Amino acid sequence: MTRIHTTLWTPHLAAVLSIIFVYGCSDANNGNLEQSCNAPPPEPPTGICSDTLSLKPAFPGDISTDPNTVPLDDAQAMFNCMSWKTFIALNWPAQQGCRGTPNMKLDISEKRALRVWETWKEVFEVFQDDDGDWNPADMTWNEPAPNVACSDIAKDRKIVRMTSKGVYGPDVTSEDEQAFSTSFGILRDQSNNLVRYEIRFNRDEFEAVRNSGFAATGTYDYGGPILPAGDSFVLPDNRSGATGHGSMEIKASWKVLTDTDDASRYYSKEVILHNQGADPECEVQRMGLLGLHIMHKTYHAPQWSYATFEHIDNTPPAGSTGDGRSYTLFNEECALNPPDACWAVQPPISDASQVCCPNLEFNTGLLPPTPTQATRIVPVGPTDLNARYQRLLAEAGSVFQNYHLINTQFTLGGRDPDNPQLVRQLFCNPNGAWTIPPASSNCFTQVPFNLRNTSSETYMASYGTGTSEMPADSCLNCHAAGGIDKSYIWLDAKLSPVSVQ
Repeated sequence: MTRIHTTLWTPHLAAVLSIIFVYGCSDANNGNLEQSCNAPPPEPPTGICSDTLSLKPAFPGDISTDPNTVPLDDAQAMFNCMSWKTFIALNWPAQQGCRGTPNMKLDISEKRALRVWETWKEVFEVFQDDDGDWNPADMTWNEPAPNVACSDIAKDRKIVRMTSKGVYGPDVTSEDEQAFSTSFGILRDQSNNLVRYEIRFNRDEFEAVRNSGFAATGTYDYGGPILPAGDSFVLPDNRSGATGHGSMEIKASWKVLTDTDDASRYYSKEVILHNQGADPECEVQRMGLLGLHIMHKTYHAPQWSYATFEHIDNTPPAGSTGDGRSYTLFNEECALNPPDACWAVQPPISDASQVCCPNLEFNTGLLPPTPTQATRIVPVGPTDLNARYQRLLAEAGSVFQNYHLINTQFTLGGRDPDNPQLVRQLFCNPNGAWTIPPASSNCFTQVPFNLRNTSSETYMASYGTGTSEMPADSCLNCHAAGGIDKSYIWLDAKLSPVSVQ
């Protein structure tokens, strides 16, 4: 029998009933739903957000101009504009019974409904690595998720499992851990609670994977190139996908909201935490969104674009001693009393005297549960654009005014100019722990060179040979090194298995 432990924030029954979200209907209605549950078509490609901004539930299809033909600052501005418009569409209230579809009768200030991205597919819904008879060929996009651990008490609440990028539960032995760590890559906030993660993908990606047959026959080897069924596989962009949106994936990070947190500053949801192998196994918690990392494959971003958003209370910049704010991942006392020579500390930290060294993972086998000290080592890029959207969201009464775009990573030279249908696969400027050798020609350049989310890539940091921390990798470099067409969903399926019941 599944054990459940209920903590603070449990709503009254009437409130629960008022926000029930039905993922799908009966099998008899499923075909009709597939026809009627269509997200709005993509908006025309976006340029620079120089005109009056608006809040709309439709995704931008792409940027409007080949980024290779405009000044670099303009290319960055177009991708950042697309990222903000995408963030708004992702966080639009979802329509009941229609996965991935916004409710056009509601606006973004609605507090109770699940968001569009929260209704996308999870990896386990398509991949079951431990089931030799698994075949998702007859799956439909809109059908409900199959039952898994904690489903019996979840009802309308979603289940959040992952304590690191590649695994959930206390046994942290995964792909990239929290991300870019060694063997202990969990993240604890300043309330000493584990940060949790979820990964989801959209309908264009789902239809392509399901129709390919690779979800049933793929080989999920780890330690070398990851290829479905021994062959390469290309996910659709906005010109080739089922809906015209292009393949999209998100990774979200969540914190437990305690009585010391101002919950009104967070997009929050009551969820079920699955604590694999622990007691209680299923736990009701109110969680607040810390970060949203968005991958979007479009024609002008054939290697995907990588937008990363964070809550404004996550961390201050590196070198700061704080501004009096209560940060989620930063302790002002640690910043005022840092250990000597943090640059010489080799993670994972096993000495309690070094726990204030920022952005370094802890040896959880030798140290008791301890909050992680994190700082921002990648400056926030589009500060003016952030301010404009934050003002607009504040005027609309939306909690998303408390989130900002750190930056968007994209590529130049992503397509061969002599043959635009040929997508280049080689880096001109690789970086990071999984560095791909640079090419002398026929290569693409990643812009900016580094990008890091403090809530989901905390340990993507290094002192190198100096005494100042710097990012240790980039979104694109990592995904190109370990993913199928730069997607990790096959690897997540192998290393984070969630068995259906």
